Amino acid sequence: FAVLSSDSRIIDMITYLLQQGRAAGLHFILATQQPKAKFVPTEIKINCDVRIALRMKSSTDSMVILDNPLASNLPPIQGRAIYQFGDDIELQIPLLKDDIMRNLLKDRKEELINLEEENNILEFGGEII
Repeated sequence: FAVLSSDSRIIDMITYLLQQGRAAGLHFILATQQPKAKFVPTEIKINCDVRIALRMKSSTDSMVILDNPLASNLPPIQGRAIYQFGDDIELQIPLLKDDIMRNLLKDRKEELINLEEENNILEFGGEII
């Protein structure tokens, strides 16, 4: 996102997509590892109704995302976050360890392959034929 935010035309396009998406009931997920004001412009923040921030190192970083320092005051517990939609709510996001995630995805991949073979479904260029 940091690379994209350096071009004002891209920011304008993202802002337009967010506005149109909100009107159409679409949801967008924007993420950054560098919550700096230059990477998260006001135009983007205004068009994001819901914000989620995991624990942040500084109150300045928290201010960029939430407009308050709450994310910098979270306890050092993996998955602890601030959910902001009108009110600020502290919540615990489930944490899946890498090995558990790999096993879940492996099982689902095998299920999908079996389903495709059973139904003779072929995917070509993103379309099912």
